[in-house]
Amino acid sequence: MKKHPVELPLLEPGVDYLLALLRAALRKECPPPLPQGLSWERVCHVARAHRVENMAFGAARELVRRQAPEVARRWEELCTQNQVQTLTQQAEGARVLEALNRAGIPVILLKGSVLRRVYPRPDWRQMCDLDLFVGEKNLPAAAGILASLGFRAIEDKNDHHQSYDKPPYLHVELHTRLVHRRDRQLDFFSNLWSEAQPAEGVPGAYILRPNAFYLHMLTHMFLHYGAQDCTIRAVLDVALFRSVWGSQLDEGVLRQGFKRLHLAWLAGAVEQLAESWFGPEAPQPVPPGAEEVQWNICYPCLYGTYGSSQALIKAQSGGSKLAFIGRRVFPPLWQLERAYPLLRRCPVLLPFCWLHRLAKGLLGQRGKIHRELGSFRPPKL
Repeated sequence: MKKHPVELPLLEPGVDYLLALLRAALRKECPPPLPQGLSWERVCHVARAHRVENMAFGAARELVRRQAPEVARRWEELCTQNQVQTLTQQAEGARVLEALNRAGIPVILLKGSVLRRVYPRPDWRQMCDLDLFVGEKNLPAAAGILASLGFRAIEDKNDHHQSYDKPPYLHVELHTRLVHRRDRQLDFFSNLWSEAQPAEGVPGAYILRPNAFYLHMLTHMFLHYGAQDCTIRAVLDVALFRSVWGSQLDEGVLRQGFKRLHLAWLAGAVEQLAESWFGPEAPQPVPPGAEEVQWNICYPCLYGTYGSSQALIKAQSGGSKLAFIGRRVFPPLWQLERAYPLLRRCPVLLPFCWLHRLAKGLLGQRGKIHRELGSFRPPKL
């Protein structure tokens, strides 16, 4: 896999130190000292961007209180808000599941509500949504129950779930399928109930068996990876899930599954990162084949949240306007398959899709492209 020609070091000190804090939290060890030239404010920003601020603060609390009291105060306030959010989600989520069970609507718990169980503390695994699979047939009844509990429907463009909101902290997604209708992974997850087992201690709720859950977890990660908002927490999810459920995973079944999902490349790289960052012998050097995935996980969310999109555009292209144009005009096959589903059956049509995309961009996104090209101009003095 080709490595990105990036200007930033790999890893930058803020990311590298965040990984050290997360390892210290997991191992219940004292964290290493803050590296010279790195500020606690930057560490907090990196932790927030990667959605692990509570876990990182759990390891760094005493150090940051001594060395940067004001940063510690703000960071602790943020952690307290997240703890309140977690408790609210747990209480309100239990009410939702109880109401659905009384109505005879079975649900499959997805993503964060299951992954929270493999973390040492629930608030160390923050989540925005309570994701529940109800299926197409039960969606109207489930929606009515949420309305009776004070939720309001939210308009969105997703065709695989309906979103509901109850401020300030609860957002529920009722899934009718696990991926978008146009995703090539749709057929793989078409018979979901055959992979479900009762969720312990939650009447009427189910979870996916370990193999199926793991396959879905990496498939969902791929969606975020393609949108450039995948984070270190996603790799931590993989590491902790494998540490708890690894004995029940069938590696042969997983390899065949990822091959059918066309995600063997991502699964292999993420598992290498999980071992290198959080394994028993961590930290370890990242194998060359995983370096591009590492870059795409570590950096885009930092630019999007705490830096500038212009800096990301420039870094992704190695500072070269020609390289930027090449990446924008000729994206890889996997990035275009949702927009052009025909590519799954006829990948030889990729050049024609490039031309169509280029024409559409020139007609409709000329201003955006012009602004992005402006990232390469030298700054005015």
